[in-house]
Amino acid sequence: MVLLPYRFIPLLLCVLLGWPAALLAQPLRLGVAPYLSTRSLLVESAPLKDFLADRLRQPVSIGTAANPGKFVQRMIRGDFDVALLPPHFARYMQQTYQYQPVAGVRSDFYALLLVPKDDPARNVADIKGQVLNLPHHLSLVALETGRWLRTLGLDPGRDLQQHFHSTDNNAVLALIGQRKAASATSRAVFERMPAEIRAQLRILGSTSSALSLVLLASPRLAPQKLAAIRQAISEFPFSEAGLEYFQTRGVNLVPVAEQDLQIYDELLPLMRKDLREFLS
Repeated sequence: MVLLPYRFIPLLLCVLLGWPAALLAQPLRLGVAPYLSTRSLLVESAPLKDFLADRLRQPVSIGTAANPGKFVQRMIRGDFDVALLPPHFARYMQQTYQYQPVAGVRSDFYALLLVPKDDPARNVADIKGQVLNLPHHLSLVALETGRWLRTLGLDPGRDLQQHFHSTDNNAVLALIGQRKAASATSRAVFERMPAEIRAQLRILGSTSSALSLVLLASPRLAPQKLAAIRQAISEFPFSEAGLEYFQTRGVNLVPVAEQDLQIYDELLPLMRKDLREFLS
């Protein structure tokens, strides 16, 4: 009688039971940048995860990190096959580590500037000298809000007291119970916050339309696997899950052109400097 090594027993059972080959495959590793809490990210990414698993006939796992720097560190380490992240990080990974854009998610308008409902502020100039709550200083919300405020004559570093938080949610929640202050967050995050939170706040202004997320593919992916992922992503908006995903979020899936990412080249030196601690 021939005894099989223990490690071969699960594989033999799969074969004998006729389980699909997909169950034997290594999962496709989907990374999602930490712009929400981990629990919220898992819920938010579930429709895409399930769709990819179905189309690719392969299990899909989701991973994230505690902050943007650690997320980039994981990408460089090769922890993800595809990753969904803000466009300035996408440009950094494309230029520095040869990640390839697959598709982009575009919002009609991107970041919102919020104040308490009863705050007397009626325009951006009225918040001068106040606290401005922002997500992580390398987040797209923080960078785009800063750029937008400067076009209106308000320098966040000089004219406001900037308080940075770990996520968009926390930047908004810091405003609850305050009488005079401001917060910036993405529209997508604000619209999915509980109604009782949104009812206590008022939108003072917003930045213009922008790519909010970019799906990148690892340079380690085999060409045929990358082609299969591109095909699956192109079909996602026309599926039942995809239609609900994009309609309820007020966003669109769009191709990513070179000029869409080139506009973030001016941020690359700052990003390399700020990410240095995570890249050593």
